[in-house]
Amino acid sequence: MNCDKDTGTGACEPLALERIRYFTGRHMTSRDFTDADAYHRTMRHLHNRVLHGVGVGCGLEVRLHPRPECGVIVHCGLAIDCCGREIVLRKAVSVRIDWEAWPKNADGKPEDDYVLVLCLEYCELHTEKVPVLYSADACAGHTYEEGRIRESHALRWRAVRVADLGKYGWRSSKGCPPGEGDDDCKPCHDDATARCCIDPACPPCHCVPIAIVRGDEDAPVLVTRGRPRLPQSQEQLTHICWISWPHGGAIPLSAFDKLQVRFDRPITDPASPVEPGPRGINERTFVVQYGQQREDLDFVMFRDKGPFLLPDKRTAQFDVLRPDEYLGDTIHVTLRCDFIVDCDDNPVDGDHLRGRLPTGNGLAGGTFESWFKVMRDDDYEQMMKAAGPGETS
Repeated sequence: MNCDKDTGTGACEPLALERIRYFTGRHMTSRDFTDADAYHRTMRHLHNRVLHGVGVGCGLEVRLHPRPECGVIVHCGLAIDCCGREIVLRKAVSVRIDWEAWPKNADGKPEDDYVLVLCLEYCELHTEKVPVLYSADACAGHTYEEGRIRESHALRWRAVRVADLGKYGWRSSKGCPPGEGDDDCKPCHDDATARCCIDPACPPCHCVPIAIVRGDEDAPVLVTRGRPRLPQSQEQLTHICWISWPHGGAIPLSAFDKLQVRFDRPITDPASPVEPGPRGINERTFVVQYGQQREDLDFVMFRDKGPFLLPDKRTAQFDVLRPDEYLGDTIHVTLRCDFIVDCDDNPVDGDHLRGRLPTGNGLAGGTFESWFKVMRDDDYEQMMKAAGPGETS
């Protein structure tokens, strides 16, 4: 998209700290109205940047287009850039991959240490030309000015060294290992070299990176995991919405051959060359223990393979090995939701508050805990008859 005012190359708009004082009889000029708007706008941007952060707020999923020549599809959503400005994409758009932007070596081949970053950038469009009723610059005839500013966006591909992705806010598992310089070292706030916390720290061109592309034109590899994200609202987070046992209750031995946990969104199941992997459903994130007291807990053994995700991508299952060995024991189930991420790369909001479902405290991640007792089938039936039709857990 062509922007009338490209705001991505300069500094952020200066913070306006003066409000207009209105009173009857005051003479107003265009400067007064502009300053009044600047005060509210820049203070809102400061609020966004300092209290919420920089990155993708919601949506903006990026997928390869079914037609390779069309590049990628970017879905609707919202982001906040390093200046605190809201960037809104109202509907899905397609963007061709700019392979020509990839630096070439002396042989004309793409440089191996670069990737293409899809940047979402803020820009403005001037619209609705209206006649100027009075202008000291117009000696004769009518002049026109654009009467409105439309806050818009631009999607641009930029070639970035892999080593420089951190400057764009991209997260990786590498972090900042020792022996690679102190470029990522942030000074303490009382250090004379530390920037003021209200001053923006911007990547080149005020870019909000929403995807990177590796590979080549024949076989592009699209990556979105690692892009900067804002804390998600309750509606954007995934929760545990069902479990196959009554929390704090009991189940018959015949039902203890497997445990299932269901989520209200699909969960990613990343392949890993080493088991267990760093994320997803595995023996470290779906833990089942047994015992009479917490201090004496031991692990419940699983069958042929560890906990796994069913084909629906919403149900995790733990197959219990030799369930009769746990008769009479209290079973304690733990899901480490910091490492269980959904289809939008958000950790599951898994805190089991008040023992009710769905889980969640409005923050991504957390630890799900639940427990129940394994009983003989006939004892369980007698308990259920005695309890009646009401709640038993």
